[in-house]
Amino acid sequence: MILSQFGTGLSLISLDIKGLDLIANLFYRIEFMTYQELDKIFPYFVFLYGLVATFVLNMPALIRLGEERLPKGLMVQFQSHRFLALISLIVGGLWSLQNLWYY
Repeated sequence: MILSQFGTGLSLISLDIKGLDLIANLFYRIEFMTYQELDKIFPYFVFLYGLVATFVLNMPALIRLGEERLPKGLMVQFQSHRFLALISLIVGGLWSLQNLWYY
């Protein structure tokens, strides 16, 4: 049901569109993630961050593009994340392998 305004009064319009009902049902059925589920997927996020950040921070074309378009202070801040990205790549990779082995 959707509320719409015609003139001065409000009236209810019923929509029988299956797509909207499906979307509404998905939002009403949201269940929060448990700690066990989060523990299973978190290593993959750490690995993915390390992979993407290491790739971006070590590509000469992307570095050149960043130096041209970004302020110098922001580029220095991005470059300071290189070590964190490498550690995340290594630790996230090992942690993900451990999860694949035990789960």
